[in-house]
Amino acid sequence: MELFHARNTELRLAEAGAEEAGKYRPDLEAVEARMRNEPEERRGYENKLEAARDELKKLVTVVQPDPSKGDRARVVETKDDRWLYIAGSWLGIVLVFGVTAVILSMTGGERVIGQGQWHPLDADTVEPGATVEEQESRVG
Repeated sequence: MELFHARNTELRLAEAGAEEAGKYRPDLEAVEARMRNEPEERRGYENKLEAARDELKKLVTVVQPDPSKGDRARVVETKDDRWLYIAGSWLGIVLVFGVTAVILSMTGGERVIGQGQWHPLDADTVEPGATVEEQESRVG
């Protein structure tokens, strides 16, 4: 009886293990399939990389100048013209503000009032307590 009970327990455990293994079987097969396909994928990526490198070699080819054929390498010195641009911008600012100042000084000077006209801001001609009409009659 004990032998039957032990074998029955082992059978149940084996069935439970098989059932649990069945749940994970698709994942295991997918991993195995990826491992089998990995070298093929890698070869495909390597082929694409090699094709891109060949294309790049076709696009950019560096040729050394050959002095025997008359080829010369042209050397150009670059200049630092930042100071020139800075001076030009300062000159432009000075010019704009200078012209503005000249225009404002020409138009914003003393008022030119015709003879007999009085302006309320003429403080030296204003008498305290006098009306505007009286001030205008006094000037004119």
